[in-house]
Amino acid sequence: MFEAEDLGDAGEASLAVAVEPAPLRPTQPRTPYVETAFAADTRYEPHEVPVSKMASYVAAVVEREGPIHIDEITSRIRTMWGMGRAGSRVRAAVADAAAEAARRGVIVGGPFYAAPGAPAVVRDRSQVASASLRKPEMLPPAEIEAALLQIVDDNFGARRDELVQATSRAFGFAATSAQLRSVLDANVDRLISAGDLLDRDGVLTRPKAGG
Repeated sequence: MFEAEDLGDAGEASLAVAVEPAPLRPTQPRTPYVETAFAADTRYEPHEVPVSKMASYVAAVVEREGPIHIDEITSRIRTMWGMGRAGSRVRAAVADAAAEAARRGVIVGGPFYAAPGAPAVVRDRSQVASASLRKPEMLPPAEIEAALLQIVDDNFGARRDELVQATSRAFGFAATSAQLRSVLDANVDRLISAGDLLDRDGVLTRPKAGG
């Protein structure tokens, strides 16, 4: 945007001076991502644990970290057992347990699972131990959308590039990679298609209530 510089009464034409827009305010305060850690009965291998018991472990992870991807749930389970990697039997056991927990109604979703009725909280991943939590494809869509909408609300609108960058920062990323930008852009498009965001000459805003 531009402001006119007043040059006094000399009758000279006013000069347009570029004014840098203020940066978007991020969602405040930032909530750090806390990874689940609790004791499990490790007398049996994970794939030997009864489905009902493993389902309780899965539900506990989801309760603390949801929304969370099934691969990340599997990572928590293998960590509880002190395993360096999860083989096919462990992955299958966790997937079966997640399906059982969902059937009981204690978790919902898939492949990103959450506790029923739990709001998506935007979490800062800058200090997490699990590197996979910082992969763009591991960002839950519900959490991304919550961040996008909150930033638009806090700033009374935003241009797409500014919104994507501010959302990246809200998740704790120091830089916005092409892959991360693609993931965030896709969620912006989804919100526009759903009518939750309006694009007015390049500025994204929320629709007015009842509008």
